[in-house]
Amino acid sequence: MVKFQCINLVTLKYEETYKAGYVYDEFEKNMALPTIQQFLSFFEEVDLPLVLTEEMTHTFDRHAKPLPAQLIEAYIVVADEGSIDEFTEYIPCFKLPIEDDYFAVVYLKAGLLSYAYHLVTYSEKGEVIDHANLGGIESKGNLIRRSVTQISADLIISILQGVADKEEKVYDSSKSTATYYELLPNGVLVRSE
Repeated sequence: MVKFQCINLVTLKYEETYKAGYVYDEFEKNMALPTIQQFLSFFEEVDLPLVLTEEMTHTFDRHAKPLPAQLIEAYIVVADEGSIDEFTEYIPCFKLPIEDDYFAVVYLKAGLLSYAYHLVTYSEKGEVIDHANLGGIESKGNLIRRSVTQISADLIISILQGVADKEEKVYDSSKSTATYYELLPNGVLVRSE
């Protein structure tokens, strides 16, 4: 029930945003120097708490305006520590409601046999402060790794991750792990397990 409500809240917020129009066309006219404000215009602010699940990827993919390559290079590639190939796609998801001197956005990195939510914090000048992989789904060989992530109203991030063999019919919860992040007032993410 909670998962369904979270998906509906995000879906409704995105549908309202896209009906109202976006500054995408405006950005395309001014491609010379992408600014942090132009980048942030692709991310709608959401209310917390929020749960990120496998099913929500369809909501973001369906409603998000594509990020221009200049913005991806200027603000995502500099933060992304993983591999990038011709199949990699970046989908803007949302912006966290932050009242401090930084911005925090979540995007979806999709590739072959995997996708992952990523949280990146930026200074007001657009410099990367910190980055965290919030999990998603990944298939490697016979193993499937799935995650569910909750972002609380006080900016505590809980990631629950499970690994299962494709051949197993019963999930073994002893293989599950939990990772936690706290988003500090300066934009730094502190990890604990």
